[in-house]
Amino acid sequence: MEIRVLGGLSVQLSTRALHLGTPKQQAIFAMLTVQPGRLVTVDDLVDELWADRPPRSAIANVQTYAANLRRAFEACPTGRGVIERQRNGYRLVVDPERVDVFRFEMERNAGREAVSAGDLDGARQLLERAVARWRGPMLAGIPLGPALTSRTVAAEEERLLTVELLADVQLRSARDDLAIPLLRDVVARHPLRESAYLLLMRALFERGDNAEALATYDEIRTRLVTELGVGPGNNLQDLHRSIVTSVSHAGGVGPGRSAAVTAGVQGGATPGETGRTAPVDHLPRAVTDFVGREEVVSRLLAETRRVEERVPAVHIIDGMAGSGKTTLAVHVARRLSDRYPDAALFLDLGGHGEKRQMEPASALVVLLRQLGVPAERVPVELDARVELWRHELAGRRSVVVLDNAASSEQVMPLLPAEPSAVVLVTSRRRLSHPEVGPSRTLPLLSPQESVDLLGLSVGRDRVEAEPEAAFEVVRRCGHLPLAIRLAGARLAHRRGWRTLSNK
Repeated sequence: MEIRVLGGLSVQLSTRALHLGTPKQQAIFAMLTVQPGRLVTVDDLVDELWADRPPRSAIANVQTYAANLRRAFEACPTGRGVIERQRNGYRLVVDPERVDVFRFEMERNAGREAVSAGDLDGARQLLERAVARWRGPMLAGIPLGPALTSRTVAAEEERLLTVELLADVQLRSARDDLAIPLLRDVVARHPLRESAYLLLMRALFERGDNAEALATYDEIRTRLVTELGVGPGNNLQDLHRSIVTSVSHAGGVGPGRSAAVTAGVQGGATPGETGRTAPVDHLPRAVTDFVGREEVVSRLLAETRRVEERVPAVHIIDGMAGSGKTTLAVHVARRLSDRYPDAALFLDLGGHGEKRQMEPASALVVLLRQLGVPAERVPVELDARVELWRHELAGRRSVVVLDNAASSEQVMPLLPAEPSAVVLVTSRRRLSHPEVGPSRTLPLLSPQESVDLLGLSVGRDRVEAEPEAAFEVVRRCGHLPLAIRLAGARLAHRRGWRTLSNK
């Protein structure tokens, strides 16, 4: 029997491929497959299939799915006893070596040991075999809940680390012609991955392509600044300086390893250092036309002061699109900056809209980088990232805005553990969790607040000259700040329009 999860889920028995049934049935088998030999409880399976609102029939459905899988396996002689039922769950009884992701891990670990022993040829063969097992994303096509999502994210990170180790082995064997295509593929698919850019710069420089090496640095620097609001890590900066220095001293450097490049690769922050030298501010620019909301702002500030010495202050603000949730959160964060001066962080979680929803593991990478943690210090495992994030926050007075959240499950790993931080979460959904309390729904602007906001765009004199028309404009905008700003911008650029004519 061979079980594959790398590139999709499939089971090859001695005579045929096994049909695994419906998507939810496949998800149950995937949960058993990534934990061979371990008991997976019915509760775990329910949480995986229905993370938010399990139906009343959830337990019965899980039992039905599992029974179907057991019958499918037992219909083939080599599949009997593969899924074992226990009192409160199920167990996959197979040797982990029959599952491709575990064979990948064995070969990767053996490759690392070969590198440590100085056996570069042996390491290259093992790592190439491990990388070749990936035929596509892990569990592609399977509906993933929280546990499987975390497992696939960790596995993908291990794949990338293995590819980078293979590229490093090839470079140490003077095979930059093999390393460069591997690394170009990684940075194309993961355009913010600094460790891959570091190796690619090194490979290009050692090949003698100085201009391309420096252009590669400019590319990752621009991406990091534009998309994350942070600069390259210490290792990238050190390597860039080494290349510039070598090129300027030699008038252009040909192929061959240089001591400067090696120093650049190995430099950077030592374990325990965060690279933080000054307060950091990643909040968006505050709007200049913030109007009203005095009661809401006062309540949030008062609630923060009430709990900040005992627990982290966490405020969840929900409301419809365009109601001003993000503007309010940033405004309150700015008001708190004197009390929380060390760090002001902002992250769009992509819960709603065109952007892809950000998984907690990815969100933690961005937040840690905003704090100045070097990319090479960010752990692979989600739990380790959470621990590092909370450790970093514990030493700072920080305010964090988590914008556009999709669910409580997305937010919980991002919350601090110590009362040194305040977090403002915005969402279109009404989120709630026992550890953070209820969500607060942001009301619409009052009619007068709406007109005052319109007046900031089109001019107070113009609004006062046509008060009834102004109230009608904001009424038709639904008293939503975003709609009022858009309408005001149109009217401001058309001075010949009356307030409502040609609307």
